[in-house]
Amino acid sequence: GYMSGAQIVVVFDGSGRPSLETGDLPAKDFFAGVDIMFSQKGKSADDLIIDIVKKLREDGRYEGLVEDCRNPIVVTDDYAIRDGAAALGAYVISIENFEKAISGKTPVQY
Repeated sequence: GYMSGAQIVVVFDGSGRPSLETGDLPAKDFFAGVDIMFSQKGKSADDLIIDIVKKLREDGRYEGLVEDCRNPIVVTDDYAIRDGAAALGAYVISIENFEKAISGKTPVQY
C-alpha cells in the first residue's frame, strides 16, 4: 500500500496461516494501505525479507508487489535481518527510531 508516498510491506511467517496447506504461499493481502505477505512453508519471514530486498536492489521491483524501488527501508530490531539487508545496500532503521519518525518526534535515522 501507499501512505505518504511510501509503499509499506509487512512480512510474517506463514506457518500459522490457514492457507498454508494449499501451498499458495507467499500469500499477499492488503489491509489499511499496507501490503501483507506471508512466507512459504519451509521459509522464514526473515528469508523472505532478505529475498525482497535483494530483488529490489537488483531490479527495483518484487513480484508485482513493489515497483520502482531500488532503495528499500527495512524496519527491524532483528540483528540478522538488519545485517543482511544492510549488506545488500538497504537502509535499515530500528523500530524505536521508526516510531519516532512517523510520530514526527525526530527525523528518520538509518
